Amino acid sequence: MRGLLLIIALVMTSVASASEKDLYNFLWLDPDKSVYVLQKKIHKKKGRNFFQFGYTKGLSSDFQDTNGYNMNVGRYLTEELGIELHFAQYLNENNNAYESIIRVNNTEPFIRKMQQNIGIMGIWSPFYGKINTFNRIYYFDVSFGAGISYLTAESNLKYSDNTSITGKFDKETYTALMFKTDLKLYVNKDFYFQAQLINQSFWANEPQNRNTKKLKFNFDTMFGVGYSF
Repeated sequence: MRGLLLIIALVMTSVASASEKDLYNFLWLDPDKSVYVLQKKIHKKKGRNFFQFGYTKGLSSDFQDTNGYNMNVGRYLTEELGIELHFAQYLNENNNAYESIIRVNNTEPFIRKMQQNIGIMGIWSPFYGKINTFNRIYYFDVSFGAGISYLTAESNLKYSDNTSITGKFDKETYTALMFKTDLKLYVNKDFYFQAQLINQSFWANEPQNRNTKKLKFNFDTMFGVGYSF
């Protein structure tokens, strides 16, 4: 049974590296046999621009439902390396955990709301592959990004220990390191679906010790579409 499942998996799926210089070793064949493979890359990147738009979901706030939208524009300088401008706009709403704290403790918890994120990243796209089905081939690639961003937020840091003040927030700005993992599933040579996991890392104060900054992480997911030209 396990052997049958392995055979089906090998037939259904094959993955190729983005580099066209890779060497394929077919160790399961007779060592006296010679096999030559021509891997044609359908979706070329070098010299192409791209635009991406999608829905963003924040994952890091305990007391807020964070949603928004995400836009990226960029250009691939080689098949594997590119540069990208990133913009995200966030919308925040109190969630059930927030309402429970207010109702039980009659006090507002510490909240830091993300507002906007503007940044620039270098893109590395080392993996290109395909999924073989019985009647169609789906192409995809996986890339990684790293860069710097200007993050704006607001928080009730100054008022979170005052039970008589609720709903008052001050604006905050941070310079953050930004990292992402990106999966693209191609519809054709120009359009693709996309999923991203994005992290902004920055130093910020917290209520427990307002004189000392700690490293904070803000994680987002993005699901959207892209167009390259």
